[in-house]
Amino acid sequence: MPSLLAVGEGGPPFWPRVVAAVTAGLAGTEPGQPMVLVAHSNAGVFVPVIVRGLGRPVACSVFADATVPGPGGCTLVAEEGFLPFLRGLVGMSGRLPRWTGRWDEQDVAPMFPGPLARELSGVPQDPSVTSGSVV
Repeated sequence: MPSLLAVGEGGPPFWPRVVAAVTAGLAGTEPGQPMVLVAHSNAGVFVPVIVRGLGRPVACSVFADATVPGPGGCTLVAEEGFLPFLRGLVGMSGRLPRWTGRWDEQDVAPMFPGPLARELSGVPQDPSVTSGSVV
């Protein structure tokens, strides 16, 4: 699974760094072998550009609790009414905390079967970046 932690470094557009990270993550794999692209969270918005940029066959794309890109090429990753809440969470780095840090602990804790799963939920996410991954 390629890491997307660095794609937020630098300014927009971010999609070329997403495609580069996924391409680098596929190094050493058979380029003619059809693959299944699995996106989670907001990484779903990048699926169309990843598919176009890979230059290899993609058998299908799976959106696992992921944002599904709109048909018009522009997809909102947050509704207008939700933006003030998100803006209030932005830290000194200018980034959102990982998703588990955006909600009260009493709301987050029941989502995990135990403390170990809760601890592992932040791996490989860096607290300074938003969540999202592509496999």
